[in-house]
Amino acid sequence: MAGAQESQRSEEGVARPKHTVDEARHAASSTDAAKGNGHSATAVANANIALIKYWGKADEHLIIPRASSLSLTLDGLSTRTTVEFAKPDTSPADDSLTIDGKPQQGSALTRVSRFLDIVRDKAGIALPARVTSANTVPFGAGLASSASAFAALAAAASKAAGLDLSPRDLSRLARRGSGSACRSVFGGLVKWNAGHDDESSYAEPVDADNMDLAIIVVLISGEKKPISSREAMRRTIATSPLYDAWIDSCGQDLDDALAAIREGDVQRLGEITEANAHLACMRR
Repeated sequence: MAGAQESQRSEEGVARPKHTVDEARHAASSTDAAKGNGHSATAVANANIALIKYWGKADEHLIIPRASSLSLTLDGLSTRTTVEFAKPDTSPADDSLTIDGKPQQGSALTRVSRFLDIVRDKAGIALPARVTSANTVPFGAGLASSASAFAALAAAASKAAGLDLSPRDLSRLARRGSGSACRSVFGGLVKWNAGHDDESSYAEPVDADNMDLAIIVVLISGEKKPISSREAMRRTIATSPLYDAWIDSCGQDLDDALAAIREGDVQRLGEITEANAHLACMRR
């Protein structure tokens, strides 16, 4: 089984389904016990690749998608994140963020701090946090690093803050950081129910024991992509004359994909996935 580190060396590899939530929640629990203070936790989460895309938000604040989606969570493409909240008796300080050994400022730190504010509000605390993250997937290069990043951050931060979330609630929390992160809470095939509000928009695993799936990953460049997925979604909605029709078709694509999974029909699932991906051409 080839993971992301091998993929980066050879520029290609086979990424197989990963069972994520148990590893993430266990890692967080283990760190709490090891630290002995209840203010620190570590979690590991893996990236996922959408087979049926959600591409576009109905609510950008809550990150509610315009369509439900289906993804495959992958082994090897992972983020390991440690969150340590300051002790109550220490002097107040701002949040800090380190990614792959490099201290972060600007928009990256602001985005993480805003997410931590959601966790702090749920936990009833006002403590700053130190976040340290390491990736085996290129950061911001188009391989869903934000999905693994915010799934790991959600698991570690919630545990460090003293929250004991159900898998569904952890999925809902991860969604607030990055939409696709709600799917990385689970392993294998995962369906994200679009819903219409915070309570109804969450991911859940799809039974696919009859399918042996893998995705070939080819690393063209590890450089950060010039346009973020969030901005690309906004541009697609604003400029594509076919966008609304594509959204209308997504529900049927998802139903057909789930039927193919139930029947163990990999060929049919691939055809549906390819057709749904034609969104990339929907621009003027």
